[in-house]
Amino acid sequence: MTPSADLDTTGDGKQPNCTEWCSARHAADPACWGADEHKVLLSVEKSYPDAEVGAYAYRQTPAHREVVYLHVYRPDDNDFRDLDASVHLTADEARGLAEHLIAVVDEIGGKQ
Repeated sequence: MTPSADLDTTGDGKQPNCTEWCSARHAADPACWGADEHKVLLSVEKSYPDAEVGAYAYRQTPAHREVVYLHVYRPDDNDFRDLDASVHLTADEARGLAEHLIAVVDEIGGKQ
């Protein structure tokens, strides 16, 4: 049997064409995910204690570009009101967003 490009052929869970930052244990899913979870719990969303925003290094397949995967999650008792959305940002877009977020924090005085 010939190993599939989607399967672990290196013995360490990585595909031969994984990114250097990939922490995924590949089976049939070729996506690479960064090792670190960069999450912020949203304390202002008091009705939704598990609400969070997270950013992850991500590449869907070897044919896709490496991106920042920005995820917004806010569960609700009513499944129709759950918020579970994501966008993919280039490195430049993510850096631009970070700069704008810092500018807004400075504008409001960095108060919590």
